[in-house]
Amino acid sequence: MRFTVEVPPGWTRTPFPAPQRGLYLHAPPGGARGAMLLMDAITAHGTLADQLAAAVRTGCSDAQLLAEGAPIPFVTVAELPGLSIPVRLRVTHDRAQRDELRVFSLVDAGTARLPTVFLGDVDAAAVYQQAIGLILYTIRPA
Repeated sequence: MRFTVEVPPGWTRTPFPAPQRGLYLHAPPGGARGAMLLMDAITAHGTLADQLAAAVRTGCSDAQLLAEGAPIPFVTVAELPGLSIPVRLRVTHDRAQRDELRVFSLVDAGTARLPTVFLGDVDAAAVYQQAIGLILYTIRPA
């Protein structure tokens, strides 16, 4: 299943580097570091909450988990249910450590689910809250 989404003003879109597939949305330059990753749809497996929790565990395996928020439900413009979980991590790149925020989301379209992840500086979610909301809200089947 393919999905479409509105790109917030000032954000740019690029495909994932090969061989990965998906859409990489970059926040406007000059602001807080932030990006939204929209991956290929995956097959629904178990409950939405369980599948999202598994995605969070996998998506945080490369870092030290500092804090995990409670699941936050949302509904898209196409009336598809979704869940998001924010996490704060300590990541290491080239021997330097920094704290990072990741917001894992999963949109349920029945037999398929669309995983998305916001990655950014710890304060970036507050800066880009409207953009993140627009992206999640406008997800719909193509």
